[in-house]
Amino acid sequence: IEDRREHLIASVHAREHVYDVTVYADNDGTLLGVQGDVYIDAGAYSLWPTGSFMEASMAARNLPGPYRMKALKVNTFTVATNKSPMGPYRGVARPGACFTIERMVDELARHLGREPVEIRRQNIVAGAQMPYVTIGGMKLDTGDYPVSLATALEMVTTFVPLADCRWCRLAASCRYCSLAAGSIAGDVTVLPRMTGRVRRLEEAGVI
Repeated sequence: IEDRREHLIASVHAREHVYDVTVYADNDGTLLGVQGDVYIDAGAYSLWPTGSFMEASMAARNLPGPYRMKALKVNTFTVATNKSPMGPYRGVARPGACFTIERMVDELARHLGREPVEIRRQNIVAGAQMPYVTIGGMKLDTGDYPVSLATALEMVTTFVPLADCRWCRLAASCRYCSLAAGSIAGDVTVLPRMTGRVRRLEEAGVI
């Protein structure tokens, strides 16, 4: 069983991101663009085959999410630290980028005094626009995101009514529960193409 020192040397970590971003929008809630800086902790050294660059690149590309906007300016910084290296895992950079843009959409809705879901409906890529290339260069090839959003909201409000919260029943306004929405869109097959071979060792010793 490995000890903590061996785990630090031999294992990998992921998703230590810092985002400092600004979202731009019209007064009617139409998203115009995102600008900011993204810092990625890559650990002490790179791992094959992705290196330390992919995380920052994917964070910038995924930052617009499934939303229509016209501008994107993101500076990305991959920082070497004394931590374990950043290694392969599922959903490269998407959770951080997704959380960031969805948080910004919520802040925009709060600033405009509107429901966050309505801002999402207004800006999300429609099914009739597919295939759609985002300002970050991500190709959304299929799907109907407004329908998916509406279906998810209907399911949540049907099967998990907020009235079931005992705090809601005791107070006119509850500070403990709320309804949040978010979308994540990403690409696949970003790793280099690899080939494989199968070899068998027969009982006679022949390979």
